[in-house]
Amino acid sequence: MAGDSRLAAYIVPAPDAHLNAAELRTFLGDCLPDYMVPSTFIKLASLPTSAHGKIDRAALPKPTAENQLNDESLRSSAIRN
Repeated sequence: MAGDSRLAAYIVPAPDAHLNAAELRTFLGDCLPDYMVPSTFIKLASLPTSAHGKIDRAALPKPTAENQLNDESLRSSAIRN
């Protein structure tokens, strides 16, 4: 959506991690100023990389309901399939 600006964090959870967005926001809020705490977390199986091994930011997916971490606990093993 044009004009939609928000801070997003792309995360690759460990296989046995139990994560939820509220806990991540709380943790980051203790370490960062409010304006630096992401409003959304996008879960990925792995970060896309270029041929040179750097993060390919253009290949990062846009936030959707399916890939966003919500406030309910999720097992990351379900993310990795």
